[in-house]
Amino acid sequence: MINDLKDTVRQSAVYGLGSVATKAMSIFLFPLYSLRFTVEQYGVIVRAEILWQLLFTVIHFSVSIATFRWLRELTSDHDRNTLLNSLLVFHACVGIAIFMVSLPFYRHLTTLLLDVSPSSMLLLLIQGIAIGETLLFVPLMVLRHEAKPWQYGGLVMVNAGVSTILQVVVLSLENPTIEHLYIARVVGTGVALLVAAVPWRHRTPVRWDALLLRRIISFSTPIVFVSLLAFLLNGIDRYLLAFLGNAKEVGWYGLGANIAGLLVVVFITPFVLVFPPLAWKKKDETNAKRFFTKSLTYAFFAFCLGALGLSLATPLLIRVFALNPEYWHAEMTIPILSLALAFSGVTSVGTMSFYLKDRTDITLWLFGGLFAFHIGANVIAIPLAGMYGAAFVKLLTFVAHFILLYMFSRRGFYFPYEMRKIVLMTLLAVGLWGVTLILPPLSIALQLVVRCALFAAFPILLLPLGFYEPIERQRLREIAVRIRHTILMRRNG
Repeated sequence: MINDLKDTVRQSAVYGLGSVATKAMSIFLFPLYSLRFTVEQYGVIVRAEILWQLLFTVIHFSVSIATFRWLRELTSDHDRNTLLNSLLVFHACVGIAIFMVSLPFYRHLTTLLLDVSPSSMLLLLIQGIAIGETLLFVPLMVLRHEAKPWQYGGLVMVNAGVSTILQVVVLSLENPTIEHLYIARVVGTGVALLVAAVPWRHRTPVRWDALLLRRIISFSTPIVFVSLLAFLLNGIDRYLLAFLGNAKEVGWYGLGANIAGLLVVVFITPFVLVFPPLAWKKKDETNAKRFFTKSLTYAFFAFCLGALGLSLATPLLIRVFALNPEYWHAEMTIPILSLALAFSGVTSVGTMSFYLKDRTDITLWLFGGLFAFHIGANVIAIPLAGMYGAAFVKLLTFVAHFILLYMFSRRGFYFPYEMRKIVLMTLLAVGLWGVTLILPPLSIALQLVVRCALFAAFPILLLPLGFYEPIERQRLREIAVRIRHTILMRRNG
């Protein structure tokens, strides 16, 4: 079991390097964004990001889980290549169909969704990014299936690196526009596709296996609705803020969500990338239930620790990366959104248990109910409390999702939830962050010392609270002995 968890952590770390680099490049660009664009303009960028990711979700059609399943079951390389090439053709056809359907309404959609001039090219560029990223996802899936995390990370970094360099060039122009930024994004994705095409040319010619594709689409149809609802749970609050609040709150909330999104990039995305293939491999083994239980508990441990770290660092982070003080109003949304994302990330384990039993219908009903609640609660909360109301609704929604997964868990691939430990970690993280609210004014140096101490206290305080099992405490003692031995060797060496 320990080796299985170590393998999960190791692969998560390597797969996460590309995502971390991408987010790091985005953070590197934000100080320039804050100087060259107003908060209202940044709100347009926030909505544009949500829109292209929504289109990606539709075009991709949530085929990843089904693809991993059939790649494992198909025995010949010819059949696997036919499957992958069929997916490429399918994604291209769906993307082109969406573009053709939207074309007659282009001007109206541009104004409604992005609040920019009807003649803007922004919506067209967003569609181009969505189609390109979906096509790029197929070779990325192959690299995940073949356990090639370094190649995966390299391809992701090519995409992000080219895009970032071009965006720096754009931001150095006298009058940069949002359209210029998205042209740079399109070029970055195009270069990554060309790089991915080099090894792809050795695969069999493009073939269309209609029967296999129908089976995958049939399996994925309930999942795509779940994915859409899950995505809207994460992103629709920006649009609701635009309609029920104001453009500045969209920009502030978007900045808070992007900083909280560091948690997604560093912890959640790597775990979500690695866990589904491992889950399919582990489901028939004798220790499968314990593997799921411990994966959920320690995933939440990592997510909760990351959320605490972000929350403690927020006052310093936001002033470093937002050079325009007008953006600093986003500060208090970050702790709330970080904790919400911690619960959102850990639900991937519970949701996967239903996919293993082909009970995608349950996840669809759960997400449908949560989405309706999310919309209704935001309609009430945003007029009353603005972006803070939206942040609290998001936290409440994801906590409710986790609890509902626990309540319905026996209808899927059942494994025990360590609910006491989840509650303990949540309360401890909130309590440690709450200490900062009652601290007197301190110098920056003292603030760093106190906040670092509060962060380090999280795993330490879990020890007397009975969080760790005997075998886990033994492992911690072994690690401590090794560290002490290494320090002594260096002193004596």
